[in-house]
Amino acid sequence: MRNWPTFTPNAARFMSVNDTALAAGGFVSFRGRIEECWIDANGHMNVLGYDHMFQSAELAFFDHHGAGTGYPASGLGYFRLEKHVRHHAELRLDEMVAVTTLLVWTDYKRVHMLHQAWNLATGARAAVMEALSIHVDLATRRSTPLVDPAMRVRWAETLATHDMLARPEGIGRAITVTRGA
Repeated sequence: MRNWPTFTPNAARFMSVNDTALAAGGFVSFRGRIEECWIDANGHMNVLGYDHMFQSAELAFFDHHGAGTGYPASGLGYFRLEKHVRHHAELRLDEMVAVTTLLVWTDYKRVHMLHQAWNLATGARAAVMEALSIHVDLATRRSTPLVDPAMRVRWAETLATHDMLARPEGIGRAITVTRGA
């Protein structure tokens, strides 16, 4: 098992892409540098590196809404129901990257997010991960609506802000293959 370095959400500013451009993608949930242990035999970031980066971004996003690593102590938590990752451009060793997280929709039980990874030197969207998580009672292991008023306000404020942003291409996209092509 690899010893994965810990990503630091919203770390120091080290980008050529400006913050205004990133803000158009939602909440800036991660900034970092591509480490050697995330590189595969093909010389680009491997699948586990993407998973770790997007998970770190998602944890920062949940933390922003009051559901960080200490939240399960309340007896409640979030489970991921589904994820879909699409790769658009390579990320290579030592490149700087940021992830933006867009809240697509929530009903206070389910949370639909789109994470977008950006190469900070080129401005290219390198990958996206669309995810659906559900709020659960950890004692019963069953879904339950979020009832905490302060947390509901945070989610509602984010949704209202993100509803004003342009919707990136591909939200809700399924895997499709044209046979015989």
